[in-house]
Amino acid sequence: MDRLYGEIVSRDKLLQLITKRPWLLPVLYHVYSYGEIDYGELKQILGIRGPLLKRALWWLVKYGIIKRRDSRFRVSSGYRGFLEELFLNRCIVRRYYVFRIGMTYIVVVVRRTRISTYTVPSKPVEELSRLEANAGAKFTVKDLVDTLGISSKLAYRVIKTHDLLRECVEKPS
Repeated sequence: MDRLYGEIVSRDKLLQLITKRPWLLPVLYHVYSYGEIDYGELKQILGIRGPLLKRALWWLVKYGIIKRRDSRFRVSSGYRGFLEELFLNRCIVRRYYVFRIGMTYIVVVVRRTRISTYTVPSKPVEELSRLEANAGAKFTVKDLVDTLGISSKLAYRVIKTHDLLRECVEKPS
């Protein structure tokens, strides 16, 4: 019973952090995927400035999601299963990271000096895929605004997310 309670608390803690600070996802993804990674390697892979990476690692260590040993970082054992499930639905194209959590896509854009994020509901993205398949043509922002009745900002983000996901699928393995 205590183990089950601990797992629920761990999962809630992880989801709370991701909800509040989705910009941490690329850092967490690379620490998870490498198993154990050095600070310098992580900085080089992400291509971000030191203070930004230090702040991200500070948050992840503070929440207990990753452990630090000297200048190496690894995911805490209690979170590996949750992260495996979380990172199952991901797409990485250049500096864009797209993660699907529930019915939402979280898009993270990594730049040298900052990491930006936005969320897109999955329903309009799936609707756009269906519309393009039926029409046999690409939709523009204006087309989406008229067809789905969504704001132009959301329409732009839906198209961008759709294009990123398509690029991930078409990319040779």
